[in-house]
Amino acid sequence: AVAPGPNDRACYPKPGAIRIYKETFYAGFRLPPPEFVFRLLAEARVCPTQLQPNGWKFIYCFLVQCKKHGIEPSVSVFRYLFKFVNAPNDEGWVKIQYRTLARSIFVSGTAPDSLPHWKKQWFYLYLTEGNWADYFFSDFSRAEDGPVRSLKLGVEEEAAIKILTGDCLHHCSVLVSEASLQEHGL
Repeated sequence: AVAPGPNDRACYPKPGAIRIYKETFYAGFRLPPPEFVFRLLAEARVCPTQLQPNGWKFIYCFLVQCKKHGIEPSVSVFRYLFKFVNAPNDEGWVKIQYRTLARSIFVSGTAPDSLPHWKKQWFYLYLTEGNWADYFFSDFSRAEDGPVRSLKLGVEEEAAIKILTGDCLHHCSVLVSEASLQEHGL
């Protein structure tokens, strides 16, 4: 990890590094990220820096619920439940929201709290061996999130959706707590 210089901006990459906000770790993000995170962000065409911290909470709540129920995390199932939303002013930031047709995977009303100052503290993160560009997009781009009807859900994925949305007895903050992340191998 390397602190940014006074003229560095989180929206501009440095070769070989990703930019990570301090709040991202409070939202559940851990190193190394699970393979699912690489697949999800690649499909959405989003670099890690673009995601608001609450988006990370949705991702890790989803992963904990999948682990808890012995379900293989699926990008299609995640995209059925959640959508990537580009900032309206085209700044490049991306948030994750529920799709209106989907039920919550945690107790209603316990969605992640807003973190108004999340952009203030960030750093560069380098790999000791390899390059993050092999795993993540490095530049900001518009998130790609097609309509739900474009998803091809199989029988197993439809069953996973029923299980995940049927067990919404947990608060988001409990799902992404350190104890929960450790218990579920994240």
